[in-house]
Amino acid sequence: MKNDLIKIIDQFGSILTKHEYNQYIPKLRDFLVKYIIENKSHVSSVEELFKYEFTKVDIILCTEYYIINNDNVKSKSAIDDFLIAVNRIFDEIINNRYPNQNLITIRPFTNLNKDVENGLLNKGIILEERKANPPINENHYNFILEYMKNDKKSKKLKTQQVYIIFKLLLLYGFSFDRIINLYKENYNSETRTLEIVYNMNPKRSFILELPYSLNNEISNYTNSLNNKNYSDNHMFITRTGNPITHAFLNEYITDIKQAYFSINKLEINTENPFTPTGFAKYAVINMILDGVNQSVISDLTGFMQDMYSDCQYIVNEKKLSNRNRYINQMIRGISTYDDI
Repeated sequence: MKNDLIKIIDQFGSILTKHEYNQYIPKLRDFLVKYIIENKSHVSSVEELFKYEFTKVDIILCTEYYIINNDNVKSKSAIDDFLIAVNRIFDEIINNRYPNQNLITIRPFTNLNKDVENGLLNKGIILEERKANPPINENHYNFILEYMKNDKKSKKLKTQQVYIIFKLLLLYGFSFDRIINLYKENYNSETRTLEIVYNMNPKRSFILELPYSLNNEISNYTNSLNNKNYSDNHMFITRTGNPITHAFLNEYITDIKQAYFSINKLEINTENPFTPTGFAKYAVINMILDGVNQSVISDLTGFMQDMYSDCQYIVNEKKLSNRNRYINQMIRGISTYDDI
């Protein structure tokens, strides 16, 4: 059983980026496999395991197992991290090979995070609260656009890449893994479209119609990239021809953050919204405000339940504020308001 499980995890690992591999594989290999070996010894095969024996309760319990047996875990966000890893291997490998309708209907598994929290609480284990990255606001957004417009380094290849990524984050709310996993073939300059693949087997994707100016930027950038004759086919790569990593934007985000706070000194001690997640959340909030379906947002962006919940909470606060403003504005227009 153990060898068969490791083979499945190795197959899953072979389709991941380096960052995803480091994020998911140790959790699955060192904790999911051990949980199964210790608790499902009566099962004779992986087919029997995943088709009939592995249940919603097991997903909750193996996540608890990860938390309890990992000394490095301190925050509730670790629950989501583990559930995301399990969800991803089920989506990519297990569901197609060993379909279990009871598990397919409860995806994404991050919806089970409260069950895990309650189970841990019953065992006397209390984790720190999640620390969510705040989104940028309208002032930050306008400042970022103006900064990019006036930046004299904008002709450099890396600057072109970074600013295209910024705009993709601000418009579509992509997770950075979505950005890393874009390939040149996903972009079509003739149709001005960008394909976002959110499921590989079977393949499912969105075909996004790009704004005119952003399409021109991507077209100019990809033409420059093709002239470099890099062998790697990722859309965004380093100057050495390797796929970018999560640190790729750091220098530019730091420069924009410092430029903003140098002008808006009163905000220096507030939470820092100048992060890739802060940019992406701005887009997700706009999508929620415009009524985009939650499952569509999740598939498009690559973010899971917690990210969406953070954004939905902010939207609820905005709507409450607007509702209060609306009723007070209406009542001030009534004649009795001045009389009284």
